[in-house]
Amino acid sequence: MCNLCIKHTLNDADKTTVDEEKERSPVSEPVQTKIFPYGSQTPLPTVGKFDSEVRYKDKQLTTTFFLLEGSGGCLFSYHTALGIELIYIVRDGL
Repeated sequence: MCNLCIKHTLNDADKTTVDEEKERSPVSEPVQTKIFPYGSQTPLPTVGKFDSEVRYKDKQLTTTFFLLEGSGGCLFSYHTALGIELIYIVRDGL
């Protein structure tokens, strides 16, 4: 199980976490997309990408995850977290 952090543009999972889930590990496909951390000129080491179903309580959706080298954890995009109602946007005074 991944600890989650919400970030803005994409979903990613680290290879170490995915490899630990051997019986449920997704098959990744190669990817040419370069992913850059905010303010960096150096891309993250991308291994591939895979589609996965994401569920939270009674909400679910299928989304793409980019698989990164290392053990940095799993990150949900803003849109994924919002789509499964893991987060809510509250606007006060608008």
